[in-house]
Amino acid sequence: MSKQEEDGDAAFDRIMEMVGDAGPFQWRYNLIFNVVAVTFFAMNVVNILLILTVPEHHCAVPGMELYNVSDQELWNNLTLPRAPTSRGDLGYSSCTMYNVSLYPPGTDPAQLVFGENDTIPCQYGYWYDRQYYDKIPATQQNWVCEKELYATNVFAVIRMAEVLGSFALGQLGDRIGRLPVFLVSIVMIVVGRSLAVITDEIYWLFALLAFIGSFGTNTSFQSPLIVVMEISRDEDRAALSLWQLVGWTLGVSLPPLAFWWLRDWVWFMLLTSIPCALFILIPGYTIESPRWLATQGLYKKCLTELKKIAKVNARQFLLTEDELRERVPVKEVEKTYGIASLFSGWHMTKLSGLLLFSWICNTIPTYTLLLFSMQMGGNPFLNVFWQGAIELALRDSIGDTSRECSIQPTNFLVDYSPLIFSTEFDGGTVQIGCRRHKNIGHDVSCWRMIRQRSLKNVRRRPREIHSDIGTAFKGASNALHRLYDMLKKNSEDREQIFNWCATARIQWKFNPPQAPHFGGL
Repeated sequence: MSKQEEDGDAAFDRIMEMVGDAGPFQWRYNLIFNVVAVTFFAMNVVNILLILTVPEHHCAVPGMELYNVSDQELWNNLTLPRAPTSRGDLGYSSCTMYNVSLYPPGTDPAQLVFGENDTIPCQYGYWYDRQYYDKIPATQQNWVCEKELYATNVFAVIRMAEVLGSFALGQLGDRIGRLPVFLVSIVMIVVGRSLAVITDEIYWLFALLAFIGSFGTNTSFQSPLIVVMEISRDEDRAALSLWQLVGWTLGVSLPPLAFWWLRDWVWFMLLTSIPCALFILIPGYTIESPRWLATQGLYKKCLTELKKIAKVNARQFLLTEDELRERVPVKEVEKTYGIASLFSGWHMTKLSGLLLFSWICNTIPTYTLLLFSMQMGGNPFLNVFWQGAIELALRDSIGDTSRECSIQPTNFLVDYSPLIFSTEFDGGTVQIGCRRHKNIGHDVSCWRMIRQRSLKNVRRRPREIHSDIGTAFKGASNALHRLYDMLKKNSEDREQIFNWCATARIQWKFNPPQAPHFGGL
């Protein structure tokens, strides 16, 4: 990050203090887009998975009245071979039946004896267990047996769309802004999920709409979170992430209950997808990030968004376009980080590989448990509900821990030598940047970290410091800027500190934009 960019960012933080960076606007924006909207967006991650469920089934064999059989269970025992079920129990075969035509109508049921060579594929359709599901694509289009991979393939398409959409729309957000990407993501979700209800008869079209609906799911979460973080003060940003996790947990937990109540996948998809369109235009709150507009030199539009925030926060804001340009003189277009930058050099390649591996280790168990919970015994909807609901307690516990001890290996990495703070530091309440933390036992305030003696316990002086761009470390960067302004007035101190900094040659590097998952890598 250049000196000009650092100065502009610190200046913009002071501008946000003028319009209010912790007022009613931030609270309402967070509630609307970061909690309620995210709840509906999360529903559209889960709804498509729920409707891809394949219930217990077996061949439907007609004609029991021709053989003088009145009991359905007896007829099934006579005409269906036995085979292990998905839960390991012994039940009726899902895809084969005995060839009843080997015996003429009127044959005594006791004489209906079949061997292994008398089995044939289902000829007359399928019987489905409709205890919990009335209408889903699998039961309406018979996505079983020779079509059993239909649901699996759609699931693979969904996961592929989420990965590709994260990269494509994430990069696009740095080029055209957070708001357009957010709106495009909503449109894709609504179109992809709602139109799917009329395309299940055309499999390739159904899969295509599933791809479209999943392409923008991740950016529908990321875009509002980035905006609310960029208009809020540093110490509130960790809480904003936790509030989004609350919305996510609600969005994962509520769909199975709604599906259980409706029992019809068409109404279920419409109920969970169409309300997302309400968040496309909410007067006064559907804004572009003013910080991003300033970095692009779009000062007029930036002022418009700042005035919206100031109005809701009851702040008087009289800054002119020329004054804004003077305070935030960032005229160069923000650098766009492509996918190749994740593998620029051995160090970044190693860290990117570790992140990818961690993401895979997190994703596979999560979705495996979700899919298995729908095939377990008992009520499949309650199984999915409890799996989602437990995340709220876990996230709340983890959130408390993260607020008390926010120094994590992925948030503060140093080339070749990590910063190791000595236990001889004072305990109690401490401050990192502008956020307060309790019970860490180490004093790592931004000023103490900046001072030379705070590095005395480092194994070796770091060459580079990598950190995320949106939390406590940004506060330290802003503090450095204020220190620089202060030292302009004292030549003696300025000379001593500048000489030390020139000797140390330490660089502070922030993670790429639109990549909060990097955590400073």
